[in-house]
Amino acid sequence: MQNTIVEEIIKLAEQYPEISMLTADLGTNIGIRAFEQRFPQRYFNMGIAEQNLMSVAAGMALSGGIPFVATFACYASMRACEQVRTSIAYQNVKVRIIASHSGLSVGENGASHQCLEDISIMRAIPNMVILSPAGIDEVKEMITQTMYINGPIYIRLPRVHESFSVNSKKEIAIGKAIIVKEGRDITLVSTGYMLSRALNAAKILENEGVSVQVMHIGTIKPFDKTAIKMGKTKTKTKTKNNTRTEITP
Repeated sequence: MQNTIVEEIIKLAEQYPEISMLTADLGTNIGIRAFEQRFPQRYFNMGIAEQNLMSVAAGMALSGGIPFVATFACYASMRACEQVRTSIAYQNVKVRIIASHSGLSVGENGASHQCLEDISIMRAIPNMVILSPAGIDEVKEMITQTMYINGPIYIRLPRVHESFSVNSKKEIAIGKAIIVKEGRDITLVSTGYMLSRALNAAKILENEGVSVQVMHIGTIKPFDKTAIKMGKTKTKTKTKNNTRTEITP
């Protein structure tokens, strides 16, 4: 998805000269060097200084720019948390944070680089929109739609080799959940690249005779509460005593 998101940002940058790309010495790791090659004067490597990275991005946005900031999720959400909160979110400026290598997708880099905390941290920060796409088709549509959002956006991505697809026939919209698979007994809700795991779990359950609905949450904030409520209403499971037990997302 990294390659796709950079391609889409380059397309937008052709239309919007305000767009720039910033990183903290991770251009190669995240795959954003294509932007540097196309727009060398609008690409900024701030070195290993994530707090300064966010502060500079905030200043650019306050000056009328639209900076895209690319770094690992653990650095964006924890090392630079104060700058994201105070300089970007409190100011409600148009900064897009591309948070790569989220969750456990960073794998062999170990616990210091794995990031499970970023969702809860970013959800608690005012004005922050959180996107968690599952595949390249969703990334393409979401990046385009971000241009209509004036405040800050946190875009949660897995490591480069992780990429899974949402049915492109479904309507992709920021703030709306997608029913990827229909079912009648239980609803599995996933976000980001965990969609593939949810679909695999659905196959296992259906081999046991359980009909599974799979719902993908591509936007964590604002959260699609209506879709969750509808999922609970539509699906149910039964105990051995044949009494209804609701499945809590």
